[in-house]
Amino acid sequence: MNISAFFSEPNGVIWLGTDEGLIRIDDKKSIDTDIPFPVYFRQIISKADTLNHKNQEKDQALHKMKFKNNSIRFSYAAPFFIQEKLTKYQTFLDGYDEEWGKWEENSTREFNNLPHGTYTFRVKAQNGFHAISDEITYKFIILLPGMPPGGLIYCISLVLD
Repeated sequence: MNISAFFSEPNGVIWLGTDEGLIRIDDKKSIDTDIPFPVYFRQIISKADTLNHKNQEKDQALHKMKFKNNSIRFSYAAPFFIQEKLTKYQTFLDGYDEEWGKWEENSTREFNNLPHGTYTFRVKAQNGFHAISDEITYKFIILLPGMPPGGLIYCISLVLD
């Protein structure tokens, strides 16, 4: 960015003209850093399928994945537009991780070859002012190898017949 013009007002406000636009600097104006900000899932992909994460917001059934599709990738974002490059994320997969991961700038997390079981992926964000968002979750089940999506109900009906 190249500064091509500079102007200082008597009240201390500074104006900079740049090749990218006009910048106003007022050190007396405070920035509200306690603004609540959400974190959202951008995309959830299991092998080649994109999963609908909005279903779980409406308390619908857990997503059941066949064992052969036991890899999943989460992409998420937290829209906080002040020093947005300082936003960091922390994740945890119930049923797999032992503790929350460290805060990092990476906004994706991928799991490959997960064993069968029930999982809950959790993510939260931290902005440049160290405020932390509420966490969001996505619950899913990886079925036993060879188990149909109907799961145990199908198996039990075979045994009872």
